[in-house]
Amino acid sequence: YADVYGISVWSLVGTPRDETALTVTPPTDDHVRTDGLALAQLVHFLLRNQHARDLIDTVSSRLVLLLGNFKKERVAALHAVRNALREIGLMPVIFDFDGPKSKDTTGTVETLARLACMVIADLTDPSSVPHELATTVPFLRTTPVVLLRQAGATGYSMAQDLTAYPWVRPVHDYQNPE
Repeated sequence: YADVYGISVWSLVGTPRDETALTVTPPTDDHVRTDGLALAQLVHFLLRNQHARDLIDTVSSRLVLLLGNFKKERVAALHAVRNALREIGLMPVIFDFDGPKSKDTTGTVETLARLACMVIADLTDPSSVPHELATTVPFLRTTPVVLLRQAGATGYSMAQDLTAYPWVRPVHDYQNPE
């Protein structure tokens, strides 16, 4: 039941003994409590920032996660999809970075996929994409997943199994990145 409203915690060493029922509101307001310092910061932001709801709505309605192989010969197709998405007002996120240290790569992909309004995966030369899809797709339920593959490629032959989920579209073959 600690009051954490207005505190700043940087470079915390160790783990707090108890983070339950932290009060994130000023003493003059109704008490809002949550468990955990990180969650307390988020809850306070959501309560106090008049634009927070708009930000969350914008992200969840416009963010599109792009998955694929980032070898030089494959990245052109992902960039073509990215550019097309931008032209229609969507916000593409290409997962081409090291994940945060607090999560493994699969966990990071799952988090981004749950935030996105759509996931697009290029299966031409898929590398880690099959694993990312197999562990993420079953939990998306309301997020469409679009599967792409360059015509003639045979990458990820088990992709048909994913289409058993109604939110996964059949594999769409494309002729060239353009």
